[in-house]
Amino acid sequence: MDLDALLGQGHGLVQHEGSQLDTRTNAEIIASLHRHVPVTSERNVWAFWNGGFAAMSPWMQRNVVNWVRRQGQQDWTVRLLDTVLESPNHVYSVLSPHDFPAAAQDRMTSRGMGVTISDFARIALLYHHGGVYMDVSIMLIRDLDDICWSSLQDDATSYRVAGMAQEMGRSAYQMHNSFLAARKHDPFLYRWQQVGLRMWEGRVDNAGSHDDPLLRHLGLLKFSSPAIPKSADWASFNDYLNQYLAFERVRLNREPGPDGFDGPSYFEKHFFLLDASTEMFYGQDFDGGEAVVRWLSLPRETTVGQGKPESDHEQSRAREFVHNILAKSSVCKFSQGTARLGLTFLVATHWSKPESSDADCRPGTWGELLRHGSVNFRQMRIPGTCLTPLNIAVEADAITNLGMLEPAP
Repeated sequence: MDLDALLGQGHGLVQHEGSQLDTRTNAEIIASLHRHVPVTSERNVWAFWNGGFAAMSPWMQRNVVNWVRRQGQQDWTVRLLDTVLESPNHVYSVLSPHDFPAAAQDRMTSRGMGVTISDFARIALLYHHGGVYMDVSIMLIRDLDDICWSSLQDDATSYRVAGMAQEMGRSAYQMHNSFLAARKHDPFLYRWQQVGLRMWEGRVDNAGSHDDPLLRHLGLLKFSSPAIPKSADWASFNDYLNQYLAFERVRLNREPGPDGFDGPSYFEKHFFLLDASTEMFYGQDFDGGEAVVRWLSLPRETTVGQGKPESDHEQSRAREFVHNILAKSSVCKFSQGTARLGLTFLVATHWSKPESSDADCRPGTWGELLRHGSVNFRQMRIPGTCLTPLNIAVEADAITNLGMLEPAP
């Protein structure tokens, strides 16, 4: 594939060496995902889907298969967990029922409980076993070692947890839980889980959870965008994001006493944060779903200036979008959760429709190049080493001094 012709000079990409990839067929990789593999190290890639691999949309299935293929010979084990009865990869094969709230234990196979089970599973998996958790809606663009893991496992650094941060109304350090990495038995993750479990005590769903006594002092997390309708129900959206609020509770709390856990200091010293807007959502605006679908469905042209001005413009935008993700991002996530704010066209929702089952990879399109490049290209930005994390400055005026599970006044 002629990258110079497709993306222009100075594209910053090289072909991935074939020897580094997993060369099994898709069917063989899928079969391996259905087998239970005992946990023997922290080099685990965790994912979850309530109904298992077969219940996922095809574009999500391709994401997970390509994680396996890209990580290839690097000793990472990808595990897709589920709640399917008799499944060898049921979440209880590696976690305890006590890692989940009672409502989730009682309704483990409920489709409506899937988000809650997933939210708790990712924290518990990283706490007990270590590794990387990714939502199945993520395309992996850069090797995990070169995103953050090499720094986390290096005893010469202080980093223990990594993730993607984005401003959600208060600071630049509010962290998404869709991409997380951590060494096992991390004390921050332990408290994050315990706050979540206490918050869910006595609940049957997440309604009103943002106003829990542990969380209500934090206020509502909000994205700033003119595309979000003025009628957006931010309270309900924060119920959906209650684990984000539980994270904020730990991040901004300094437990009293000589042995109290200092969340702000721990966060500042031990968290490896990357900018979500560039490393996970490059080029995606809240109102840009239709444009992204259009660009990725567009047949590729290797030259610009041969057609009508409007078609040349679309080719340029498609080329720029795909190039920036492949050369300048760590992962690419297409979210569905923002539909709760009233956004009407999301890439993930569109691709999950039966009639769009191959829309992410149709032959000859820019989408096919993005899918192909996520496995077969390597970035030349600081190759073979971790990215540079954000400098963290915790907002002192927001810090509380409460016991781990003490309600805020």
